[in-house]
Amino acid sequence: MEPREEFDKLIAELNQHRDELTVQLHLGATEVKEVWEEMEKKWDQLTAKAEFLAGETGETAGEVAEAAKLLAEEIEKGYKHLRKLL
Repeated sequence: MEPREEFDKLIAELNQHRDELTVQLHLGATEVKEVWEEMEKKWDQLTAKAEFLAGETGETAGEVAEAAKLLAEEIEKGYKHLRKLL
């Protein structure tokens, strides 16, 4: 194979890899954004529960606290997932 042909082949392969990476980066960025938005919604729910708990006592407070704890665990898992994506 001629040097020029080898070079053209190399450029074509690099261009293909570049195109594939561009698509993957775009999809990755979209996934990160979607996960972040989901975590933000859950964060808002968690802070609302925390505000509610500040003024409550008794059985209702215990139920809300348990739900808040589960929500906090979901958020923690989501944040770990985001770190892996980044």
